[in-house]
This record gives sequence, C-alpha cells and structure tokens, in this order.
Amino acid sequence: MVDVSTKRVSARVARAAATVRFDVDVLETLMDAGGPKGDAFVTARLAGIAAAKRTPDLIPLCHPIPLDRVDIELDAYRGEGTVRITAEVAATARTGVEMEALTAASVAALTLYDMAKALQRDVVIERIELLSKEGGRSGSWRREDPPAEAPLSESEPSAPGHEAAVITCSNRSAAGERDDTSGPALVGALRGAGWDVDPTAAGVPDDEDAIAEALCPASRS
Repeated sequence: MVDVSTKRVSARVARAAATVRFDVDVLETLMDAGGPKGDAFVTARLAGIAAAKRTPDLIPLCHPIPLDRVDIELDAYRGEGTVRITAEVAATARTGVEMEALTAASVAALTLYDMAKALQRDVVIERIELLSKEGGRSGSWRREDPPAEAPLSESEPSAPGHEAAVITCSNRSAAGERDDTSGPALVGALRGAGWDVDPTAAGVPDDEDAIAEALCPASRS
C-alpha cells in the first residue's frame, strides 16, 4: 500500500456513475417493484452503500477509510430503457475516496443486473466512470461532459457515422389515445448500437400523405 502518513487529513468527496440498459418493458416492471426478487432500486441502493464500505476488502491495495457519507441515486429514463446510477462518497481522511465511489456505482449496477436477469438475459452495464473528486493535494477535478475523445491520426480515417430518426405510424398514438412505447424502445436500441438518433420518436397517423410529410424532412437532415 502507498504510504499516506505524510499527507494531511482533509475533507474528501468523490462522485462516480454507471449506466444500466434494459428493455423498456423490463425497466417498467422494475420501476413498479415487480421483479421476481422484489424492489430492485432499493436493493441496488443498499448494495452500493455496502460496497463503498467494503472497498478495501474488494480492491487489494485500497486503504481502509472511515466514511462520513455515502449517497446512491438511481435515475430511470423510461423512453431509453436506461438507469443512471450516481454514487457520492465523502470522508475526512488522508487519501481520496474515488475507488469507494466507483465501487459503489459498479456494485449497484451489478445488483440491478442480478435483480433483472430472470426477466432479461442481455442487460448491459456500461460507462462506469469517475465524475468528480474534491480535496487533497491535487485539489478538485471534474469530468467534462461529454468526455473528450482522443483525436484520430492522419493515417486513421474516421469511421462513417450512422444517423437515424424514428417515426411511429399509429392513428391512436398520433391522436394521443395511446402511449407510443415502440418508438422510444427503438430509439434506445439504436443508441445502444452506436447510432446518432433524434431522442424523440415522431408519431404520425397511418396515412400515406402524413407519413411522406414526416419522411421528407428527416431524409434531408
């Protein structure tokens, strides 16, 4: 372990995040606490808090730190089928709590996977990242949003981009008589596959002229 005995004790805070991607209908079930194992969101919060406290037992070279606070937030995005987990950990110590925050977010995400695996086998955990840290000799750091990508060299041609717009043809949805669930689900699936997609699925009546009117602007953009 790194010797931190010469560092001064100071207030430390770190924030980390993880994203879990579900089918839209599976997320709806979890939000209603309808999964086979009970309330997935409450269980994931408790797992994240416990994981932050057990980080030195899980990561071999981490220092055991008495934590002052652990907060776990889960934000569900119904249309995209995703849950954004944010973990914030605070301590008054000689070393930072970045690993505690990252471990909390990771284990909360794994817990959501475990709570949902009977409903969906291909749940995806993605983008586990440190968002910010404060305190200590190095001061404050915050991730830019979105994070900067490494530039391509001149010898590396850029990959062709894929753009899409989702248009749902339904008389009842266009009239506001029924929620459109298939459009947002397709938007989420295309985003997960790396497409640049308009976040809003357009709804039009099942009418040839209305469909053509919606398609023409989308094809030119």
